[in-house]
Amino acid sequence: MDRKHFQPIHFKSILSGSLPFLSILLFIYFRPSYLPLNFSLFLGLLFAPFIIRKVEEEKSHRFFIPASLLGILLFFFPTNSLFYCFWLLVFLFLIEAGVGRLNNLPLFLGLVLSYICQQLLTNWSFPIRIQLSAWAGQLIATLGYNVQVTGNIIELDGIPFSVDPACMGLKMMITGQLLALVILAYFERKKQLTFRITEIGAYLLGVLALTVLANFIRILALVIFHIFPDHPLHELIGLFSLIVYTLLPFYYFIQYYTANRQAPRSPLRIGSPLNLFPKPIAPSFLIGLLLLHGIQAAQIHPSKQDPYPIESLQGFEQSLSDNGLLKLENDSTLIYIKPPVKFFQGNHDPRVCWTGSGYEFSNIQVEKLGTKKIYTAILRHKGDQFHTAWWYDNLQSQTIEEWQWRWEGLRGQDGYYLINVSSLERAELLRQVALFVN
Repeated sequence: MDRKHFQPIHFKSILSGSLPFLSILLFIYFRPSYLPLNFSLFLGLLFAPFIIRKVEEEKSHRFFIPASLLGILLFFFPTNSLFYCFWLLVFLFLIEAGVGRLNNLPLFLGLVLSYICQQLLTNWSFPIRIQLSAWAGQLIATLGYNVQVTGNIIELDGIPFSVDPACMGLKMMITGQLLALVILAYFERKKQLTFRITEIGAYLLGVLALTVLANFIRILALVIFHIFPDHPLHELIGLFSLIVYTLLPFYYFIQYYTANRQAPRSPLRIGSPLNLFPKPIAPSFLIGLLLLHGIQAAQIHPSKQDPYPIESLQGFEQSLSDNGLLKLENDSTLIYIKPPVKFFQGNHDPRVCWTGSGYEFSNIQVEKLGTKKIYTAILRHKGDQFHTAWWYDNLQSQTIEEWQWRWEGLRGQDGYYLINVSSLERAELLRQVALFVN
């Protein structure tokens, strides 16, 4: 057989093809808990081959500088969120340096599927739910119904309805973002376009606004027709709202916007300065940074924080962890006081921690004790029920506003402790909370 039919496999090709998988293995090894194994991830991986498209054969180094800057920034702000963004840019750089330039949608696919997106929606969605509940109550009242709204609780004809995260459709919000990327990918392939990064960001913000509108209409339907979470129509109404009020308007908007848009000519590109150096240098540098930050994070032990200055409560057992987490408990009440974190770090919100332990939140609302506001909710798990409350305290003032304590931390003011009190009975909960809130 003619030897020219044999195509030798070059070591450089094998190396460049294996580096993206190596970066994935490093991320999983160093941040296993930061990989959200859920329906959204499965859906994203399912649509990834359609969303991701190679637009140029020429190798691209466009993500090298942003990835390098994030890698340097990580030495000063070692957070999980920043590490994920750094890894995502490294991963995209390694792919484009190996197979050619991709479209811009994979960058947003990685962000939408990330733990960051889910935490942002979890932590910042409550003010949206409060406002949607108020608007829904006002609109229902104008229709002649007997309705009262307290926080995120809508009471219609004496029947309470809680606008909890499931009713807000957080899963639906992420699914809406993913399907919006699919719609954009469809028009990219159909029109041979490549949407700019700024365009895609604006489109997804618009989809987010449409999804909030869809959730508002969904809440109206669920409350007026008394459809509770265990009813089969509960999920069907959510799906209907997503399609009719979010995806269809977005589809027709993109169709109209790209109707007369022509595929751009191939731009004249200036060679990357990285081509002046041996090819393995840039990938090796970023992989080395990724490995270094992973090892550094594993070796960093939480700094010992000063515990919340509180005198021993009668009847409570106290324990203090190495990182300053104070735990007080007795037969009916459990109190966690978490030490301050920096303004750019996660604060281990009770809605995240308790949910991670298998508890379900319901009846989340803002209550006033004197002039101070606190969050209250009901926790349920396997037949057990607790009443819980939480707020932030810097020994001089209390707040429930996420932006306030982060802004004051950015300005160098005293950090805020997160105080979470849980009791079997609501009366006992309020009694214990009153000992802290002044």
